[in-house]
Amino acid sequence: MADNFDDNFNVDFDETPEQEIVEEEKPKDSGSGVKPATVVLLALIFGFLAGIAGFFVTDTIYSNKGAFGGNLGERTVPNYNSQVTFDDIVEGNFSSIADALSESVVNINVTSKSTDPLTLWFGGSSEVRGLGTGMIIDADGYILTNFHVVGGATTIKVTMQQNNEEKQYDATYIGGDQANDIAVIKIDAPNLRPVRFGDSDAVKRGDWVMAIGNPFGFENTVSIGVVSALNRSLPVDRNVTLRNTIQTDASINPGNSGGPLVNTKGEVIGINSAVFLGNGSSSMQASGIGFAIPSNKAYDIATQLKSGKTIEHPYIGVTFSQITEDVQNSQNLPVSSGAYISSIEQGGPADKAGIQPRDIVTKVDGKTIDAKNTLDTIINTYKVGDTVSLSIQRLNGRSWQEQTVSLTIGNKPPTTGR
Repeated sequence: MADNFDDNFNVDFDETPEQEIVEEEKPKDSGSGVKPATVVLLALIFGFLAGIAGFFVTDTIYSNKGAFGGNLGERTVPNYNSQVTFDDIVEGNFSSIADALSESVVNINVTSKSTDPLTLWFGGSSEVRGLGTGMIIDADGYILTNFHVVGGATTIKVTMQQNNEEKQYDATYIGGDQANDIAVIKIDAPNLRPVRFGDSDAVKRGDWVMAIGNPFGFENTVSIGVVSALNRSLPVDRNVTLRNTIQTDASINPGNSGGPLVNTKGEVIGINSAVFLGNGSSSMQASGIGFAIPSNKAYDIATQLKSGKTIEHPYIGVTFSQITEDVQNSQNLPVSSGAYISSIEQGGPADKAGIQPRDIVTKVDGKTIDAKNTLDTIINTYKVGDTVSLSIQRLNGRSWQEQTVSLTIGNKPPTTGR
């Protein structure tokens, strides 16, 4: 039941805890006449059935976004100084940053309806529980988090720290954008302390960062690392790709989703969203490879969601393959980089502009398409309604001819390709 982005990426994944096997003391033979083989067979049968039922019930309780099994012990008063504010932060002092953000980062617990028919068949609950993290973005109670944390939830509860006291509020879902994994919820609470946003465009590889969140239900957890890389793309499914994410080796785990990635000034520069799995198996989870949505993008989307706007997604309506030198040599193409158009969406922007299958797009407004700046990456830097100039190579008989095509960027429907 994991919220898998694809075989390699996973947002707030979960796995059902292994069940402990306890061997009971065997009774002495009472001469009842029941053969040991029959006892073993019956035990195996009942054990197998109980194991299946237990798996699905457990899988319902410990949902893909929920806390793993285990007793965290008695809850204690949080060990932070609520008197530390953003003005008290000492740059580079992560302890002061953690204290200043202690009342700005919240824990989110949700329930949603189960859609797993096997779970319901074996007597499991129709509700699944999940958890994540969020951050207060203004004093009116608006909270920024990931769409996959709260999207589709039937109830949302926010737990936060205020003046060394734990308080819980019911939250209202305001809006979300699944394509960018951003959502906004709201609570009715007084004296809130919003986070401060930094400039994610100014982030550099090697910068120190701190992640704050609720991993596996361990509240108010912080982890330190660096920015490992920038502009990473994560394919979610056929229709959704998270673009230009910040890669970090600060520890990010299930429950961290929606929490802040902050710089040495305590400013939010990213929203923690995903971890990398080596081969799609949680047993092969890579260490120190997490991804955050840049704060500039997240804040812009959150602002639109707060005002009730629908988020637009630039697209041109094509599917394509990235050209490399190897592809050029094997297919005898005229260029070593670009986007080879394999299909056109009928009635889409590219179709209206006259783009054809087998065309090669080499530039967009003079920007060269290559492995780092792919066609869809460049298109997503524009707004819906913008007009761009595409440089293309088109096969005419046996020769390739260069042409220029003007195209108006459209708004991507929910179920289209790039």
